[in-house]
Amino acid sequence: MNRRKSLLSITFGIIAGLVVCNKSMAVDQLARPYEWTIEIQSEKLAPQFHYAGSKISEIVKTKIQYYSMTNESAKTAFEDLWYSKGKALGLERHHSLDIKQGDAIAIRVLHKNDSAPEDEQQAAGKAIAKAILAASLNKNMVATVKVPYSSFHRIVSEIEEYNFHPSSDTQADTPISADMNLFIESEPAGLHQALCHYH
Repeated sequence: MNRRKSLLSITFGIIAGLVVCNKSMAVDQLARPYEWTIEIQSEKLAPQFHYAGSKISEIVKTKIQYYSMTNESAKTAFEDLWYSKGKALGLERHHSLDIKQGDAIAIRVLHKNDSAPEDEQQAAGKAIAKAILAASLNKNMVATVKVPYSSFHRIVSEIEEYNFHPSSDTQADTPISADMNLFIESEPAGLHQALCHYH
């Protein structure tokens, strides 16, 4: 009898453990509804083309890499992009976007310095648009875009240049006929904006 009670106790313990584990996984999925992060690191470079007749005076580099949320330390370099005064200068691709089709992603922007100048913020917005395109071609949904609080408005403004338009709160209960919906939030939290893309 004691042996039977002991076996039942062990069985219930295992079941309880599985329930807690499954509940924890469900909560985690709700809190973070994506499997991958595409990370964009922006940096304003020191002057490199200061000579007579040069039209390139300010350069911003954006480094794009991605990683699985199950292994955030294993980052894969994807692309490096260079911009000057809002114009693209060059692109270097390091690796294909090896993310499983159908997996949801987040895009996260990090500035090398806390107070990024306006042209660096603009470059970050352009790099986000490039990452959105790459994700779309790979059939990955962008669950959220996280940007530094201090750069929020400038980056949103830049993304709107790519036919993204603000979605007002009054549209929340009505179907949205956009071909893409985008949610942008600040880090730290406090600012957010929903955008819709139309052709």
